[in-house]
Amino acid sequence: MAGTTNYRYRPFGSFRLFLAFLVVLQHFIANAGPLGPICDYFLPYRTGSLAVSVFFCLSGFVIAEAATQVYPDKPAAYLANRSLRIVPHHIVTLATAVAILAAFNTWGTLRFPELGHLDMASLHAMASLHAFDWSNVAANVLGFMPGVNRLLSFDFVDVIWAVRVEMVFYFLVFLVLLVPNRGQPRRAPSPMGKRQGAPPPACLGPCGTPASGRGTTGRATVPGPSTSGQPGRL
Repeated sequence: MAGTTNYRYRPFGSFRLFLAFLVVLQHFIANAGPLGPICDYFLPYRTGSLAVSVFFCLSGFVIAEAATQVYPDKPAAYLANRSLRIVPHHIVTLATAVAILAAFNTWGTLRFPELGHLDMASLHAMASLHAFDWSNVAANVLGFMPGVNRLLSFDFVDVIWAVRVEMVFYFLVFLVLLVPNRGQPRRAPSPMGKRQGAPPPACLGPCGTPASGRGTTGRATVPGPSTSGQPGRL
């Protein structure tokens, strides 16, 4: 029923926490974990990539239920809810990433793997010119939007690609919510016609009982004053 708050997916919370742990585990092993047998054992399984795929499946279930149960006729509220769940966290993450990378850039220790062939002076100039250019930082603010990554010379929050994928489906659900009377079953025509329940008034006598005393004229008789003491006629 629309408007219900008894969400059946709440038990998925623990499972989603486990999936988040798998994502963190893969990033830690790939970027900061010690080299050795543990790293060699875990990396081929790509647990984080698998967890992200499962996240997408869970998100599809949750968003479909929310769209039909909470926001069936409120597309603007649905889009506002999705934005509030994504934009504030993205802004905080982006500001943190820019501050940390700007500090490394100031100290002259910032490294770009794709520019590893450049010397330190060229690398520092490249970082200052492109990564911290105001247009690139402004584009990163909208980095959660699909397609914005094509405008970025440097992506401060590289893992935001997963949010871009989700945003594509969020917008698709928003467009579906804009369609009026979507998927509502049509009512079958009543065998009684448009008026159901009681038969036509002409078929009823007093107090809703079947009419009696029909003569050749087909009119029902009802009690009433009469000069002859007989029931009157309608």
